[in-house]
Amino acid sequence: MKFILCIMIWVASSLLAYAQPIEAVTAQNEQSEKIMLLTKKVNELENELSSLSYDTEKLEEEFNRSALAVLFFAFFSAWWAKSTGRSALLWFVLGIFFNFITAIVIVCKTERGIKK
Repeated sequence: MKFILCIMIWVASSLLAYAQPIEAVTAQNEQSEKIMLLTKKVNELENELSSLSYDTEKLEEEFNRSALAVLFFAFFSAWWAKSTGRSALLWFVLGIFFNFITAIVIVCKTERGIKK
């Protein structure tokens, strides 16, 4: 009988030693939920970041194309002005700021000069 009592005490003490308090289990569950929420937020932010980087690349491509067009009109305006006896530097600067409008103006001014 003492032997059975000793075994029961040993089993009970073993179970108590490995048993976790309810508060610890609840805290672990709360931490797991917080970790899952944070992981979800990180994934969402990573998706947004990749979307923004794609948009940034598109904007950069558009800017490069626009910059080439601006330089084209500026050089065209300067070349046309120089060939008609006007200040190439002035028309180049105007071409940078007013783009194709400057090219149209200088061509129209030249056409008016030819008609007179």
